[in-house]
Amino acid sequence: MNRSALNSRREELYSQGVIQHYLQSPQRNLPALPYEVCIYLAECYACGNVRLLKSKLLAIGRWHTENGFPDPTECRSVIQLTQLIRALTELKANALQPPPTISDVKCITDVLQQYFHPTGATPQTLTFHQKLACRNRAIWLIAFWFGLSTSDVCRLRTRDVHLDQNSLTITTKWIDDQSEAKFSFRLTCLPVICPVSALEVWLKNSNGPVDYLFPRTTRKSLVGPISSRSVHAYVKRLIAATPGASANTSDQHYSLYFF
Repeated sequence: MNRSALNSRREELYSQGVIQHYLQSPQRNLPALPYEVCIYLAECYACGNVRLLKSKLLAIGRWHTENGFPDPTECRSVIQLTQLIRALTELKANALQPPPTISDVKCITDVLQQYFHPTGATPQTLTFHQKLACRNRAIWLIAFWFGLSTSDVCRLRTRDVHLDQNSLTITTKWIDDQSEAKFSFRLTCLPVICPVSALEVWLKNSNGPVDYLFPRTTRKSLVGPISSRSVHAYVKRLIAATPGASANTSDQHYSLYFF
């Protein structure tokens, strides 16, 4: 059995499992009306069973399509409820994960510093992992002190950043449903875990980024910034591999800079 056939078989078995779970309640039948699917979604949310919600809806929609019935998951009420559940689930997850403290950030940057030894190094002599540690250290410190998420920092372009001898200014966009605005934040050099010096070291050892401040390093055929997911994965691996190191590596949406 080739890979395509194997994946199709897995999808079929998963869909069958979803349908069996849907029909466990005696009040539910197939074909289903949109309001019945909404009740099913509400029950899943109440029980905390919101994992793979999109796949469950696809399985229900697939059953209706294959059996010649209208797909209730495409109804506006089902779509709106799904979006609401995802938003509430994300809020719950964020509420359970406190932001990193200054002690966490110091631990993380100390570990990254161990893997990056700038003394006498040049962009040509640095190893791949040294460049990753140098880059991620700058991303982490900028995110913490400027109150940005790591994904915001990863998407920064060179034109968004102004670096002089003693300070760093970052201009970012804030977009909501009605408008778009720009905000500038300025931070002077700090005595410890300083984002200004960390960015200076990165720029010195990164062969001069042209567009994005933190471009991709592994898949150079794809133009764009490094993903925040890869930054977090790298930091978590280093923390786990370093004896005695323990730190909160959750995403950063809060900053001491604003308090």
